[in-house]
Amino acid sequence: MITIKNNCEIGINLKKINNILEQNVNKKLEVLGITNSQLYILTYLIENRDMDIYQKTLEDKFKLSNPTVTGILNRLEEKNLVYRYTNSMDARYKIIKTTQKSLEMEKEMRKSFNDIRNIFFQ
Repeated sequence: MITIKNNCEIGINLKKINNILEQNVNKKLEVLGITNSQLYILTYLIENRDMDIYQKTLEDKFKLSNPTVTGILNRLEEKNLVYRYTNSMDARYKIIKTTQKSLEMEKEMRKSFNDIRNIFFQ
């Protein structure tokens, strides 16, 4: 029988595993100058570069809050990896696109994804 204590211990251990993985991944990504969260968002944008992607799309896809996605996008924009422009049909919405610089990083990001997968399965 699973008790509340067991559930709590499982949750704590899962959080520890997640923290260790995220630290290892972020260390690996230092060479690219991006974080784990930025990698996932950027990769999604690159893979869907032919579509109009909005911030709400990213929030829903990654189950992240509006302020979290705003922060990630702000940092990616500061690094000249994405840019936002106003939708001509509705000025309330900004379309998010990748820059040439981020597209040039695609091969290295894919390699990082493979490395991350290997770290996870170790």
